[in-house]
Formats: sequence, structure tokens, C-alpha cells
Amino acid sequence: MEFKNNGLGQQQEKTVILRKKLALLKEFYYLTNSLQRTLSSENIEEFNDILEERKKLIESINSLDKELLLNEKQIPTPYNANEIPNNEIKELEINIKVYLMQIRGIDQKVQHDLKQNYNNIIKALDTMRVNRLAVASYYKKNNQPPAFFVDKKK
Repeated sequence: MEFKNNGLGQQQEKTVILRKKLALLKEFYYLTNSLQRTLSSENIEEFNDILEERKKLIESINSLDKELLLNEKQIPTPYNANEIPNNEIKELEINIKVYLMQIRGIDQKVQHDLKQNYNNIIKALDTMRVNRLAVASYYKKNNQPPAFFVDKKK
């Protein structure tokens, strides 16, 4: 992906990209909250759908990050002569970091809940296996070899 200069200054281009990234992160944050609610309701199909949507958003965010890197590589100095440093860029970067930290916290809770659900399923499967073996051994027919009684008193 090549950086396209469409007449905007470097900082303006960076501001536009950061705004897009922030909008995508807000949507990603909403999906992460939805993911947590879906996990607690145990709706696996909806959970998978949300994961797919998040994957698409991650790809979009990655492409914006690549654009940002290309933008920063093309800036020869910290700012061009006719551009002054932009406080909006700093504010956008701070907001992006805040959203990323919130998303990370929710993701860690979702991972913990997934591990807990997995362990609960493993325990339930082990219990079912033990119960099945107990039932099978209870109803097991004892195969005894044919025998006869010898009376030694005669």
C-alpha cells in the first residue's frame, strides 16, 4: 500500500488516518463488549460471528497503521515549515491508547472466562466418563465358568 498525497499536509493526512483508526477502535470496543456479553449467555454462533467481525476490523486497523508508518517516513522533519505541531494529533493518540487499554482489559476477562468454561467442560466430561464406567460395571454380567459341586461326604 503506497501513501497517497491528495493535497493535504502531512499532519492533516495523519489526523485523518488517526480519526479513522479511532472510529474503528470504538467499533472494536463495542464488539469486544458484545463478545463478553455473548460469552456469558453461551450463544456460540453469535460469539463466532463477533469474532469474525473483529478479525475484519483488525485487518482494517492494521492497514491504517501501515498508512501511518508510510506517512511518518515521508515527513523529512518533525513538521513542515507551513505546518505547526497539531494538538489534535496528540489528543487522538491519547484517545486511541485509552481505547486500546480498555479493549485489552475486556479481552483478558474474556480469555479468563473462556479458560474457565473450558475447564468446566473438561470436568463435566470427566464426570460423565466416570459415571458411564460405574453404570457399565454395575450392569456387567459376570461371566463365570461352568462349575459343579463336589460332595466329599459320600
